[in-house]
Amino acid sequence: MSLLEQTANDLHFNLKGIAAANTSHVMAEQATVNGFYIKDEKILKASKLGFEKVSEQFAALINVVFVGERTGESQLGCLGDPASSRTDVTKHDRKTNPLLAMPMEYRTAKMNTDIHIPYATLNAWSLKKSMNALYGEFVFLRLALDRLTVGWHGVSDTAADTDPVSDPLLTNVAKGWLQNIREQHPEQTYGDETNFITIDPTGTGDSNFKNLDQVVVELVSQIPNSFRDNLICLIGDKLIQAERKRIYNDGTIEKFKTADTFQMFGGIPRVECPCLPSDAVIVTSADNLSIYIKTGASFRQMTHNPKRERTEDYQTHEIAFVVENARKFTAFTNIAIAGEAPEATSFHNKVSANAAH
Repeated sequence: MSLLEQTANDLHFNLKGIAAANTSHVMAEQATVNGFYIKDEKILKASKLGFEKVSEQFAALINVVFVGERTGESQLGCLGDPASSRTDVTKHDRKTNPLLAMPMEYRTAKMNTDIHIPYATLNAWSLKKSMNALYGEFVFLRLALDRLTVGWHGVSDTAADTDPVSDPLLTNVAKGWLQNIREQHPEQTYGDETNFITIDPTGTGDSNFKNLDQVVVELVSQIPNSFRDNLICLIGDKLIQAERKRIYNDGTIEKFKTADTFQMFGGIPRVECPCLPSDAVIVTSADNLSIYIKTGASFRQMTHNPKRERTEDYQTHEIAFVVENARKFTAFTNIAIAGEAPEATSFHNKVSANAAH
């Protein structure tokens, strides 16, 4: 049995019998699931599997941390400033220095993930021996993608009701990494609807940079030397497409001839990350990002809805998005390309509008 199938079984993703329409057997089998509390170790395993499916390079390295309190400070920590010195103790006492620096405050927010699957689909899947694993894989992927979406786009956690149809970026489900940085360490990020940087390959006008390499170099320079280990850059799709056009339209550019085209920017590797804002560039390390999950607060219930001929799956978790070392995280958002106005649906414009409601 594969790890994915074993995890699906551990989380009671047991759908066998539904396709055979043996309702009494299925309901008896699922009776232990209704109102079922999910153990932390099962959540951890499912989260890691989902992130690995989404992105082995990036998402799989994100920390998943269980916390006992709904509010607190980042727990993995980061080193503070230098602490070695000399002291004339005949004149004054020695002074200690903080070992850890810039902790980020967190507050977990409830996140419901409610899904359904038609009986007809389960009938088709019943022909597969790994039906549980197949269903589990889709569920893990949905959870992972939703968490990445909230991590990059979430700006608020106060709305009583939110709708993923009208708000596909899930901006009001919880505060994500970028929003927490904006609120707690605004010096680490720059860019909104009126103040943003511009990239202009011609180098004319009032542009700030000529290419993405210069943007990344600038962001790296804002991170102290002692924190520059394992740095990566994350670049939005709109900016990558503009870079492709720039290079492909000019075959004389030296980078066009190298093997690291689009893989290295500003001397550090670029890693693809789903759900990233299309007009943002972020420099950090994957292990600097964490998802905190409140222990003992995760629940799941599966139920049949014969009126709609489907099986419904309800999950509840309490989650917070934490940057462990704020000084190792720098970002430009709402980046404009010369000759193009910032997108009307750009990341910051959209989340600002949603936050206002």
